[in-house]
Amino acid sequence: MEELVGLGESEPFVQPAGTLAGMHRQVAEAARPRFRDHGVNERSVVRHTQRSRASAGESPTPARRTPAAASSLCTQRLWHPGVGVRRERGPATRRTVPVMVADLEVALPAGNADERELLLSWLAWLRGAVLRKIDGLSDADARWKPDGALISLIGIVNHLTNVEWRWIDGAMLGEATSREAAEFRPGPDVSVTSAVSAYRARAATTDAYARGTPLSQPTRDHDGTDLRWVLLHLINETARHAGHADSTRELLDGVTGE
Repeated sequence: MEELVGLGESEPFVQPAGTLAGMHRQVAEAARPRFRDHGVNERSVVRHTQRSRASAGESPTPARRTPAAASSLCTQRLWHPGVGVRRERGPATRRTVPVMVADLEVALPAGNADERELLLSWLAWLRGAVLRKIDGLSDADARWKPDGALISLIGIVNHLTNVEWRWIDGAMLGEATSREAAEFRPGPDVSVTSAVSAYRARAATTDAYARGTPLSQPTRDHDGTDLRWVLLHLINETARHAGHADSTRELLDGVTGE
């Protein structure tokens, strides 16, 4: 956060013209007579403005685009100059990493008059939100979680794979399925690579079934639910666990964003 050092003092510090602080100073200098006429301290006005912008969800300093390392999910991120880094709060081996404010290329799903495709597009977007949180992590990092709280990232991916399996193969197709607490804590035989591959394969199966089945197709539970209800439930379930993934990843290494 920029602070105007020396405003109102006998020997003010002059920021170079063209810098953000310099521009703040020019505005403050121009407004100083008006501030004094009303008994207002110009330093407090600048700080109040910065706090107001922050509370409104805006950054007190402008953002700029900086290309990030290419990956399978993200190619560019929005970085704030001067924000610096967050120190590790996860395992002792955690590196210091920059804060990811947002992924510029991750747009929300577009509107669609086709209800089926609208539901599937939102489900796909939320799956991507989960996968972006585990992308690039080692198996050890993906298994980390705060003591006694939240869910590991690999546990979230593994659980969501099973959720879609239970609702499509079980509730819709009538096949035998099961639910076990162990799916939140996959064993060493499940790696980040295998968990992500299984989730993507499961997603493709879910989407293929949904595109070939009427939304009004009832479930085998005979409780008034149908495929439309199931897809909405999967969106809800995935969104909840995407929030868990956000929290776990931020506590792991400070990375935030969509």
